[in-house]
Amino acid sequence: MERDLRATAGPQNEEEGLRALRWFRERGYTGSFTMLPGPRVRCESCRAENAAKEVAIDRLERVDVATDPGDQQLVAALRCPACGAKGTAILSYGPESSRDDALALEQMRDDRKLGRHQRIQGGVATES
Repeated sequence: MERDLRATAGPQNEEEGLRALRWFRERGYTGSFTMLPGPRVRCESCRAENAAKEVAIDRLERVDVATDPGDQQLVAALRCPACGAKGTAILSYGPESSRDDALALEQMRDDRKLGRHQRIQGGVATES
């Protein structure tokens, strides 16, 4: 399943990617998250390893590198379900993405436009 990334199209080079990270930090997303196999997401604030489906996405920003069309990346603003910390993670998407990044994006709860505790599965919003 692919997420709709059109609404968040933005930075098109590495400098813009750094600006996106700075923008998120200015809005309280000061922590960081690491993607793990499974897919799992580790909150670097409390070190909790959460199933991707338990982690909420508040916002996504594309930070593709204009000189390399295969380098498709997102900065994701996330919230930890264990401690409530807000932070960012960088994930790849598209044909060159890792399997774990693709699964994590599919499984994480999308809180950008949907009501809380809804997820996108097969293009349909469902309660979880």
